[in-house]
Amino acid sequence: LVKENNKWQQYYHDMLDVIPDSQWEEFKKTCQSPLPLTFRITGSRAHAKEVLNLFKERHLPNLTNVTFEGETLKAPAELQWYPNKLAWQLDVPKTVIRKNEQFAKTQRFLVIENAVGNISRQEAVSMIPPIVLEVEPQHTVLDMCAAPGSKTAQLLEALHKDTDEPTGFVVANDADARRSHMLVHQLKRLNSPNLMVVNHDAQFFPRIMTVPGSDKKSDLLKFDRILCDVPCSGDGTMRKNVNVWKTWTTQGALGLHQVQLNILNRGLHLLKNGGRLVYSTCSLNPIENEAVVAAALRKWGASVKLVNCDDKLPGLVRNQGISAWPVIDRNMETRNKGDENTAASWFQPTEEEAAKFNLQNCIRVYPHQQNTGGFFITVFEKVAD
Repeated sequence: LVKENNKWQQYYHDMLDVIPDSQWEEFKKTCQSPLPLTFRITGSRAHAKEVLNLFKERHLPNLTNVTFEGETLKAPAELQWYPNKLAWQLDVPKTVIRKNEQFAKTQRFLVIENAVGNISRQEAVSMIPPIVLEVEPQHTVLDMCAAPGSKTAQLLEALHKDTDEPTGFVVANDADARRSHMLVHQLKRLNSPNLMVVNHDAQFFPRIMTVPGSDKKSDLLKFDRILCDVPCSGDGTMRKNVNVWKTWTTQGALGLHQVQLNILNRGLHLLKNGGRLVYSTCSLNPIENEAVVAAALRKWGASVKLVNCDDKLPGLVRNQGISAWPVIDRNMETRNKGDENTAASWFQPTEEEAAKFNLQNCIRVYPHQQNTGGFFITVFEKVAD
């Protein structure tokens, strides 16, 4: 497959201008290369340190200073920003992992430990949303679009951290029945009784009463923490989903924008006062990101605010959110607010709104910054109903 797409290049390089010219070639080259292998050790397990030491003592020395076909391979490295240094990255192509005996041995170790729930193979950037959600053992947690379940596993781990008997729970939801069954399969490795898997359209997630037959507002289940990792066009995943190169158009983001906004609004309805919601996508398109966040802030006013995470995840290279962007249709033409067949929420905020919304508090992670996928993360806090 040819990893080129003229519309993608035109949009991100010429029209949006979020990647500086001096970094464009590096950004594009990184997007065209395969993703490194990343994994994290299950932090809630009492023997997490044992598993980590096993990897460090039995595998790491054999993966350091290895040469393959005349080239010295990069040794595995800790993800500096991941808590307790429990996540690792192997910047080695899959062909090497298959052909080199030492890497193949490590691969088998990872497969076995993954099957029993001691480690999770997970893309580095997808580990960020559960960390900034800051789940504690007493929290009621909702994962609105949970499949395939790697982030849900992180939420469950946070619930069990430092205690054998957390009083909170995680509700993992997915709109697709088949993917909901996959969630059960993924999460049973963690053996947690504090989990419920449900199958609803996240846009219309039902009201749940804690007392059967009650219609009192006080008996309505609200959540302390909500993860809103919405369906998206996925152009941040083009390093592993190579079909994105072939299928990408600006229409993908425009078509998904309203569904994303509906899910975010439903999540904010279900959030407790003082609760925290993380909205995230694996897309770099502002129509799916800042435009959705701005539309929610416009609707909710002073009831919600964005949390600044500059002091979180030390060591993570990231960019701030943006407050200005063009709206480009499927024909690569610029549209203006009020044009036929446009939605008002696609467009950038006014200057007055931008000053209030603080969209710079959003987090953008680009693939070339630390050899990852692309991701967008925003943390909301609910101040009042």
